[in-house]
Amino acid sequence: MTKAKAYLRDILLTAALTAAVGSLLSLAGASLTVLLKGTEGTLWMESARGILFLTGGAGLLLSAAFLLKKNKPMRVDHEHQWKRRFHALRPLPVLLQTSLGLLAIGILWDYAIFYGG
Repeated sequence: MTKAKAYLRDILLTAALTAAVGSLLSLAGASLTVLLKGTEGTLWMESARGILFLTGGAGLLLSAAFLLKKNKPMRVDHEHQWKRRFHALRPLPVLLQTSLGLLAIGILWDYAIFYGG
């Protein structure tokens, strides 16, 4: 596999992972809000948006902490399992892309709340 194909494959895999995690987090936040507060207005949508902003922001903070440690690269405990799934990307770019993707999904929720109805 060429290096460009490996990068493209890893980026698409990370995008799919982001979509799955974003969907699960949105569903969990919305479900919890419906169970605790009911279905009034757009409260459940605001909860889904909030959980995505919270996790995306936390991921960016974690990425920044790893970037500040210049001499120590981010390592994973099970390196062989990581290499089996991601051929070109290291953990930090995957964490950054996932965090930005979660924030982007949160922005879509925000757009739906304020402009969609």
